[in-house]
Amino acid sequence: MRTGLLAASLLGVLVACSGACGGQDLQVAGSESASVGRSSGMPGPLAVPPASEVLATPLIEIGAPDRATAFGDAIVFDGAAEGLGWPSLSRAVKANAKNATRVVVAAPRNARVLDVLRAAWTLHDMDVEVQTLGPGNEVRSLVLAKRPAVRPDGPTCHAAVFVSPEGKLRVALPGGSVTVRDTDELLASFAHGARTCAIRWLAFGAETNDMAWGWVFDAAAQTSRAAPAARIVLGEPLRKK
Repeated sequence: MRTGLLAASLLGVLVACSGACGGQDLQVAGSESASVGRSSGMPGPLAVPPASEVLATPLIEIGAPDRATAFGDAIVFDGAAEGLGWPSLSRAVKANAKNATRVVVAAPRNARVLDVLRAAWTLHDMDVEVQTLGPGNEVRSLVLAKRPAVRPDGPTCHAAVFVSPEGKLRVALPGGSVTVRDTDELLASFAHGARTCAIRWLAFGAETNDMAWGWVFDAAAQTSRAAPAARIVLGEPLRKK
C-alpha cells in the first residue's frame, strides 16, 4: 500500500488518468465523513482560481452513459463491462492526435463519474484537460497530468477525497484520517498534512461510479489549490462483491 494513508473501510483504486498508477490500491479512511454539502447534497461553494480567459476546444465530449463524441464521430463504450479501458476512444485518439501531449475532454456536470474515469484511464499516456461548468455556470478546466518520467526525491505522501451521494466527503491525509466540519477546515487539513510531507498527488472520486461528475469536479477544483504542486488523479471505489 502507498505510504501516508490509513487503512479503513473504503478502498479506492487509483485510476491511471494522470499516468500509470502501477495497479496498486489506495486504502481510504471511510469510517469518518465530513458534511460540507448544501441542502441540495452538493459540496458547498468555495472560491476557486479564475477560469482561463481562453480555453482550448474539446476534442472529446462525454455524452450519455457509455457514449461520447471523439473528433466529431460518435463512439460507444466497447470495453469490458467491469473495466475502464475504452478501445474505440483509444483508436480515435491514435488516428487523430497520435503525437498530442494533451487532449481536452468536455464533461457535463451530469455525466457519470464512470464515463469520465474511462476516458481518463484510456488517455493516461498524455495530459488530460477536463472542461466542466463550475458552480457559477462558468467553464473551468481540471488538468490530470500524466505521471512524470522522473520521480521526485523524498517521502511519498498522498491524499484522497471521495464524495458520497449525500454530499459528504470521506478524507484520508498523511498521518491518518480526519473529520472536518466545513470546506475551510478541509483546506486547513490539507495544508497541515503538507507540512510534514509534500503531497505528491491528490485523488478525487465518488463513492459510486454512477454519481454525477460535477460533484467530483467541484471537490477537486475547490481543494487542489491547497497542494498546488500535487498531481491530480481520479480514484474509483472498490466494488463490493
